[in-house]
Parts: sequence; C-alpha cells; structure tokens
Amino acid sequence: MEIVTLVLAVIGLFAIVLAVLMKMGIIKDKNSNMIPDELEQLISEIKTRTQAVKLELEDVKNSLSDLKKQLGDIDNAVKGGRRRK
Repeated sequence: MEIVTLVLAVIGLFAIVLAVLMKMGIIKDKNSNMIPDELEQLISEIKTRTQAVKLELEDVKNSLSDLKKQLGDIDNAVKGGRRRK
C-alpha cells in the first residue's frame, strides 16, 4: 500500500510541476489541452512510424507466403514432379 501511495504522490507532484511550467510559459501548449506540444509531436511521430512498421510487416508476411509456395515447388521438383507456372 505504501508503494501505491508513493507512486500516486510522484504522479501528482509531476502533474503540479507540469502545470506550473505551462502557466509560466516554459513548456509550450498552444491549444491549452494540458498536453505539451512536444509530447503531441512525439505521439504523432510514433503513430506514423507504427503505421510504417505495420505495412512492412504485411510485406514480410506476403513474402513469406510466396517463399512457402516456392519451397513446395522445390519439394515437387526433388520428387520428380512437373514445374508449375
């Protein structure tokens, strides 16, 4: 229980310091949503990179399915089967 209290106290202190720094203008928040602009930009960049990684993983998945088909062709060739086109 002491750990939970300590964690909540640290989070609360962080929120208070953040609010004070925003009020003083040290940390910028143009749209006044209590989220620093730098953090919003970072989140946007993370979303963009995550989407790019997702697309690359789909490409890898497609390539692996093609590889699976090719390996099946090798197996058929070793057994003396005809070549598929």
